[in-house]
Amino acid sequence: MDRELTARRVRIAVATAVVALVAALALPGAGGATPDGRAFPPVRPTRVLILGDSVMKGAVSAYPGALPGREVTVSAEVNRSTGQGADELARLGTDWDVVVILLGHNDGGSPGAFQPAARRILDQLRGVRVVSWLTIHEVRPYYPGVNQYIAGLRADYPNLIVGDWNAVAAANPGALAGDGLHLNGEGARLMAGVVADQVEIAELDWGLALQALARAATTTTTTTTLPPTTTTVATTSTTMAPTTTTTTEATTTGAPASSSTVAEPPGPRDPEDGSSDDRTPLALGALAAAAVALGGVGWRRRRRASAPQG
Repeated sequence: MDRELTARRVRIAVATAVVALVAALALPGAGGATPDGRAFPPVRPTRVLILGDSVMKGAVSAYPGALPGREVTVSAEVNRSTGQGADELARLGTDWDVVVILLGHNDGGSPGAFQPAARRILDQLRGVRVVSWLTIHEVRPYYPGVNQYIAGLRADYPNLIVGDWNAVAAANPGALAGDGLHLNGEGARLMAGVVADQVEIAELDWGLALQALARAATTTTTTTTLPPTTTTVATTSTTMAPTTTTTTEATTTGAPASSSTVAEPPGPRDPEDGSSDDRTPLALGALAAAAVALGGVGWRRRRRASAPQG
């Protein structure tokens, strides 16, 4: 548990450092704005909505510790259907950065009820940067169809990702109640970890999007051409006795200046020597290092999670 907690703290610190770095480097004077004009960490805390039924509710006490520094709202009720979840979302509004959903346990066996309600939720959330719908643990015959339907909606909703709670639950049967769905203490910890993973994915996606925007916005093309200048001295002939002196015609042409493309990186330029403070490679390096670090931590956790539970 101590190693697990340490790994998560390292992971969160790396993610926070990356988004802080990208916010500082991406758009000078933009205040950390994303391509859609919204701020992101660390300019302000990430706004997270966790929407679900009794399974999601089983980890309500674990979410704050798994998501430090974020503004977290949990709306999870026993026996909530997907349609009721859509109604609740209409009440709560859509001013969220990340929404994590786990619904379908209570109406997934009725496609006519579940599927339109799921689309209604996702239609309301089109303006949210990342929506993660967690798979339900496939312990009933119709649950695989629920998961497959949600996965198939990714083509229609570009901001939708799928978090695989089913895989985590299947690998940790000791973390669940006898029905294979509801959570005990260990299950609550694992659920909160999966939710935190989805939020971190969204925040890193923000960082990458800002980096791409910065690279596009700070590249400008400047072309300057000086027209040729011609100076002609007229021919003059002077006759003195039999000798003729002629001043020959002279032409001086100013060579045109060459065209050049100037890439303006973030940061001020020195007007004296034209040098620039190009911090883009630093940001790219930090993102790459963070991706490796996060991937390693996630792999180790998944490996531990897949071990048989006592």
